[in-house]
Amino acid sequence: MKDHFRMTRWQVFILTVFLMILTSEVIRPADLRPPIPERYRGLKNPLPPAEENLLTGERLYDIYCSPCHGGNLDGNGPEAGGFLPPPANLTVLVSAVRPPESYLFWRIREGGPGLPKSWMPWNSAMPVWKEELTDDDIWRIILYIYEAAGEGSSPHE
Repeated sequence: MKDHFRMTRWQVFILTVFLMILTSEVIRPADLRPPIPERYRGLKNPLPPAEENLLTGERLYDIYCSPCHGGNLDGNGPEAGGFLPPPANLTVLVSAVRPPESYLFWRIREGGPGLPKSWMPWNSAMPVWKEELTDDDIWRIILYIYEAAGEGSSPHE
């Protein structure tokens, strides 16, 4: 009997690229994240991207976020190894998935337990930060994330 179907590496590459292009037209960035709850939807960062806010955001990110999300926002912080799902790569999140600031505000504030039941079992280990961080602190962290990811301080709405 003949080998039924064998593909060369080049053919696999072409097929992979084709499927990536095809799915990029079907899967929109908003489909890759849970819907923002009504009470958070449309929130805008009230803080300007002033140097003081960015520096404070960076300091807060280093303390609260980098252990899991990493100093480079890549999801490879020193504490990230044991989590499933792993911490988000924030650079990819803000540049490819392109969530609005209100999404990040909600996810940081409410953490994994704040996810809608329809997205369970998400099992996100993301902590709830609303008891430890003020809303302004969360907004400063968001300013820093967008800036550090190379997206500038203006969000994608």
